[in-house]
Amino acid sequence: MAIRKNYLKGRRFGKLLVIEDLDEKNKFGEFYSKCKCDCGNEIKVLSVNLLKNHTTSCGCIRSEKIYPNNSQIAIKNLEKIAINNTSGIKGVSYNKQNKKWIGHLMFQGTRYFKNFDDINDAIKYRKELEEKYFIPQIEEWKEKGIIK
Repeated sequence: MAIRKNYLKGRRFGKLLVIEDLDEKNKFGEFYSKCKCDCGNEIKVLSVNLLKNHTTSCGCIRSEKIYPNNSQIAIKNLEKIAINNTSGIKGVSYNKQNKKWIGHLMFQGTRYFKNFDDINDAIKYRKELEEKYFIPQIEEWKEKGIIK
């Protein structure tokens, strides 16, 4: 069912205020809305995504929550271990093909990794990477009051 034009104009969805219902539709007949975000950006969004709360900002909320100061460290996921993790240690995995443990870390778009015969060496390497890259960034954010 397509959303009627002018149905959402003036309504607020999270940080977005619908300022115009557009004539443009996607291939399923769903209308787009032009929205203004509280941060000042204007974006075009599928009206159905607004109604289902799939879109509630221009993307600035995600940047504020996950990447303070536009950095690429995901603070809230720093300690979270993936459900498919076999080592029990974040950033340490086993490569079945070469039968090696891998210590790895992604920081600001660069992936750092090394292969090891022993899991303890991979864990040590991961901890060294965290101390070298994550810890200084987190301390800087604490000093600036970006995080607590």
